[in-house]
Amino acid sequence: MDAPDDHPVDGLPALDAPSGGGNGAGPGEAGAGGSAAGAGGDAGATAGSTGAMAGAGGPGGGAGAAGAGGRAGAAGAPGPGAVITGSPRLCDPSGFCWVHPLPTGNDLIAVLSRGPNDVWIAGWYGALLHWNGTAWTQFRLTADRVMALAAEPSGAVWAVGDNGLAARFDGAAFTITDTGVPDAVLNGVYAAADNQVYAAGSAGTLLRWDGSRWAPVTALRLPIAESTETRAEYRDLYSVWATGPDDVWVGGAGVLWRKQGDDWSIVNGTSRALTAIAGTGPNSVWFAADDGAVLRWNGSAFSTVRPNKGFAAKGIWVGGDSDVWVSLYQSVEHWDGTTWTPISLGASLSSLSGIAPGEVWGAGDRGTIARWNGRTWSPSPAAAPGQTMASQLPYGVRALWVSRPDDIWLADIAYLYHSDGQTVARVTARAGSRQINALWGSAPNDVWTFGVNGEITHWDGTRWALAENTGSDEFLAGSGSSASDVWAVGLHSAYHFDGAAWSSKYASIQGTALQSVFSAGPAAAWAGSFNDILVRWDGAKWIGETSIPISNFTSGIQAIWGSGPQDVWAFGETAYHYDGQTWTAASGSKTAQKVWGSGPRDVWGLAAGSGVVHYDGAAWTILHVDASLTQALGGAGPGDVFLGCAGGLLRRVPAP
Repeated sequence: MDAPDDHPVDGLPALDAPSGGGNGAGPGEAGAGGSAAGAGGDAGATAGSTGAMAGAGGPGGGAGAAGAGGRAGAAGAPGPGAVITGSPRLCDPSGFCWVHPLPTGNDLIAVLSRGPNDVWIAGWYGALLHWNGTAWTQFRLTADRVMALAAEPSGAVWAVGDNGLAARFDGAAFTITDTGVPDAVLNGVYAAADNQVYAAGSAGTLLRWDGSRWAPVTALRLPIAESTETRAEYRDLYSVWATGPDDVWVGGAGVLWRKQGDDWSIVNGTSRALTAIAGTGPNSVWFAADDGAVLRWNGSAFSTVRPNKGFAAKGIWVGGDSDVWVSLYQSVEHWDGTTWTPISLGASLSSLSGIAPGEVWGAGDRGTIARWNGRTWSPSPAAAPGQTMASQLPYGVRALWVSRPDDIWLADIAYLYHSDGQTVARVTARAGSRQINALWGSAPNDVWTFGVNGEITHWDGTRWALAENTGSDEFLAGSGSSASDVWAVGLHSAYHFDGAAWSSKYASIQGTALQSVFSAGPAAAWAGSFNDILVRWDGAKWIGETSIPISNFTSGIQAIWGSGPQDVWAFGETAYHYDGQTWTAASGSKTAQKVWGSGPRDVWGLAAGSGVVHYDGAAWTILHVDASLTQALGGAGPGDVFLGCAGGLLRRVPAP
């Protein structure tokens, strides 16, 4: 299972491309940025001609930051001096590639648009991609977050993020630079001029690039209110923006600094956390705040243009004093000089960036990429066929079943969907109305759903029908060996379908709460409980499996799968294998919450977090997947594996 190679890609922009950052940000210039997240939450982003939390800005654009307590990314990244070229494959190092949405379903934090055919996006799990008007190119700088983007007037692009990441793109490849702050989160970046780049981040970190190295700017550190601790604490910095090398603004947690000439000073007038900065010149600077307020500096004083309305203002783009966009929760608002006009998007944009009033891009949650063309917001031209602006899987994927790569059923906490391997469509006539917890099928025209309130529905190739509704049970898992041997188990139930009707088979295990099931035939099925009970169906009744050390299953038996009655796996805190006679602990195995396989030498499991485990017939290996909350698993054949996660659907195909 080798990871895909990266390959250089032709056709990337030359260094004389339009700038997204630099001197004299004007109405037509682009910038990007991002936004800050509070303690314990996910980091957002904002941007614009732009400014934003955890993003970066180009002329008229600003940058922002991420707060403490966001989701942890995977460790490991190329070191200083490493040169990273792009790849056309939208896959992670383990080989899992996005099916829906494209180009990624991970949360995006920053966007930098320098024209309709020159757009960069960045975010979680090292997401960093470039759109050239025809195709996406992916760059893998880190497994953690890329927080902000900016461009020098010459066209060189900067990307900064977790663990002090700062990399420069010269038109062909990124080079990792040494920032000297490996523990810092760099939340924002902005190019005040060529070779004058500022990066701002956690704990008061502010760095300046002079064309050859990064050096700290120490004048900005402002101690937090006195505490009993002896060590110094400094306010996080979220956003950077400049009209030129002698006029630089830096916003943070209740602090705003300004550099005029060689001197830095605190600007009074606001105590808000300023997550994004953008403007058109020294007398028109706009600020977005984490309480939803939008402020304007007119050269001598602040005014509140948009009052606090609760939701954080994540991104801001300024085309002029009567043309301002701000991104909020699942919406954007536009300022025409007199009135704010809200527009519902059904998706939250963390970052905004543009080059002109009719060319503004946004990026945000679950891989959302949107474009304003001067009339409407719509999915970017880079979206996959049929892809909408808001995620078509708004609650992620919690269950799936695959008949073929072009015939996939998906479920979340509220809806049922079908995918042809490219597009995803919600099933409006699904028969049932309750939450679906599991899917299983024996053929394209024989698919079952199992869910809350004892609902079981069936697809016969033409329509969905309600097959069973006990009214009180909660089915958590389903499995079968054929169209006439199907099981549904749950908190207080075990039901069997014999090809004609469903009937309860729970009497012999009354009181056992079941969470997993696998059937290898009418007289060979296994079910696992929450309280470390593994039972086997012998064709007439359930009997306890006594040859397995149940004490090793402290979280219960979460998943069971097999290729037949002499090859069965049971997963809890570890894995056990049944060969038809005895259960044996699997050496080197990992815990798994869902299991699927195509045969004895191709078994896959979902591990805790974002891990996937694989058994090749000899040993177990673990793969890290660049996606959050992987919770559904299925496949179409040997090595052809599908994953459902919070952001959508991924696929790993066998190496050619």
